[in-house]
Amino acid sequence: MNRRGTLPLPGVRWRGLTLQMFLRVVLPLAALLLGVVFGSLWLHQQAMRSLVGERDRRAAHTAAQALEEQLQRRATAVHTLALALEDSEPRRALDAAAFLEADFDLGLAVFAADGRLLAAHGDADRWRRMQVAAPQALASTQAEETFALLALPDDPAPILLILAPLAEGGVLAGGVHPGWLAQRVLDETFAPADQVRAYLLAPPDRLLYTNQETATSRIYPGLQAALDGENGVRYVDVEGSERVVAFSPVAPLGWALLLEEPWEQVASPWLQTTQAAPLVLVPLLLLALWALWFGARQIILPLQQLESSAAALAWGDHQAVQQPVGGIEEIQRLQRTLAHMAQKIARARQSLRSYIGAITAGQEEERRRLARELHDDTLQSLIALQQRVQLARFKLAADAQALDLLDELHALTASTIADLRRVVRALRPIYLEDLGLSAALEMLAGEQTRPDLTVTFYQRGEAKRLPPEVELALYRIAQEALNNAVQHANASQVQIGLQFAVDEVRLTVQDDGRGFAMPESPAEFAAEGHFGLLGMHERAELIGARLDIRSGPQGTRLQLRLPLTAPPATPSLTT
Repeated sequence: MNRRGTLPLPGVRWRGLTLQMFLRVVLPLAALLLGVVFGSLWLHQQAMRSLVGERDRRAAHTAAQALEEQLQRRATAVHTLALALEDSEPRRALDAAAFLEADFDLGLAVFAADGRLLAAHGDADRWRRMQVAAPQALASTQAEETFALLALPDDPAPILLILAPLAEGGVLAGGVHPGWLAQRVLDETFAPADQVRAYLLAPPDRLLYTNQETATSRIYPGLQAALDGENGVRYVDVEGSERVVAFSPVAPLGWALLLEEPWEQVASPWLQTTQAAPLVLVPLLLLALWALWFGARQIILPLQQLESSAAALAWGDHQAVQQPVGGIEEIQRLQRTLAHMAQKIARARQSLRSYIGAITAGQEEERRRLARELHDDTLQSLIALQQRVQLARFKLAADAQALDLLDELHALTASTIADLRRVVRALRPIYLEDLGLSAALEMLAGEQTRPDLTVTFYQRGEAKRLPPEVELALYRIAQEALNNAVQHANASQVQIGLQFAVDEVRLTVQDDGRGFAMPESPAEFAAEGHFGLLGMHERAELIGARLDIRSGPQGTRLQLRLPLTAPPATPSLTT
């Protein structure tokens, strides 16, 4: 400051209150603004980085599950065709199953127990070379279904054999290239414009497929974790840029699927330009405050809404990501990518749901047939046997030793009849057909025989009959929940509740068992071995109901809510 008390800036008077306001208000506010803007940009980058990582993790998990479903579908097809071969000549059976050739790029073949090729669709010479390369696999009759990975000397691409044993000895084999199958799955998951590098590997680090033109020898981050059954994300430096590497296991075969993507590609050059904006906005406080408001409204809030939509998508709400969240172009483009992915998942889910509905309907029909045969044949024979025991007892009234033996046989027959009737009721709940859901659930609660377990049933509201497929689905869900409480939770108290309201029906099953750790989403039920939970979730979706399961150390509570105005969304189930 000069002798007149002013700063040496021409045309500006810096004295007294002006200088104090500048030093105590303007400079701290400018520094705060600078810190907030730079901090918000850093947080934005971290949020984008984490969001891209989470998106790629879910994409890898979804693609791995889609690959698992494709493998399981082909294994089921091979196993079903093997059953058809019991009543048909191999060549004729393969000709009748020509529609399966679209799922097996290497075709199908039937081998005798001694390894001879009986019939083949595809390159027969290649099948003979496969038999030489894997004689034990193609002559095995022990496993129910087998996946075998092999390589031929003249074919650089590995070959996956899907095998099913034949009743008369021998094996039915279907052949696919893993790379061909992986490419079909990944083409349905990612758009052509996505800069995603995909790698499918088998233990220990054998490369089965990559979408890169040249495959170089390298260390694959996350490979060992994926081979150990984990799915997650790694951030690594590759070729001078940070990349997101998402990994997920392909459970049936112990393979690993890796997706690699430069997360910076999600952001446009405009995002890089905004990093220099705070240097210009520092002296313009009002403009800086407006920019801060803009960032909160156009970036942070849309990201939070998109995160909530992505969480809802994980639980099956495919419409959540369709709602516009606004925000900058990068976020809108990211939402469009998620929406595109959600549409593909929804279509795949609908196809799978129809397939599961058909399988469930067939299962219920088979239960009904088996229950009818047990009731009409086996049970009636036992009753006739019991009556003949009684007649024999009358005729041998003077022989005390024979009477004791006949009494023991009579008691054993009566116990067998009671057990068989309980099995028939479990297979085909007669009370459900005749008396309705409430009576069937009450009988289900009363049939428990474990002495240290108390099962109670209560009903609220006026009972009403529901469509047969709906009542059957609710009964099976309650039956599965009760079985879980009895067999796994070590519960001592179980309550089954059925509430009828004007607009919905509510089913509740609660126990005081030890509980379990709930997966993050229904997609992880099968991966973690919760097949009963997966079946209940699928049955609930088949009838358009919402299933909520909460579990902890104090017990498990299952609640299903079925709107009465919503019709079943998929093919109905028969009793």
